Amino acid sequence: MQRWIVVGVVAVVLALAGGSFGIWQIRQNRPDKVWVPIPLNPQLPEEERLERAAHLKEQLLSSGVLLQISKDLGLAEKWHLKSDDEAAAEVGKRLFLEVGYTTTLTGEGPSLNVGVTGLKKEHNLIGDISLSVTKEVWKILGVKPAASENP
Repeated sequence: MQRWIVVGVVAVVLALAGGSFGIWQIRQNRPDKVWVPIPLNPQLPEEERLERAAHLKEQLLSSGVLLQISKDLGLAEKWHLKSDDEAAAEVGKRLFLEVGYTTTLTGEGPSLNVGVTGLKKEHNLIGDISLSVTKEVWKILGVKPAASENP
């Protein structure tokens, strides 16, 4: 009788462990997105904000910026792709620039959200990509980086 109790307890423990692992795996494969908000002038009309976002996205996709980002971060190797060109194309698919709102020191205002979509298990990687793309957007807009970012 005691053997059957031990076998039952072991079976329950294994079932709980397997179920917990399964739930963890499902959660790791959920969609995720990371973005960096860039504050915009509140006096700009909504149409002009949307036009600027579309123009910036065109500039990012047409130039070799995404290819350079994929090379710098080694995305081809991390995503198991054949070349950096494929990785740049994948970043282009995942990239988004949208107009939203953010809280600043002066209150809530419009922002340009620059980010990348992916899976929850890639959260740190897509965060790094978002920061790299944001730095390129700053270069396009003519914004100088802060003194602490310069080596």
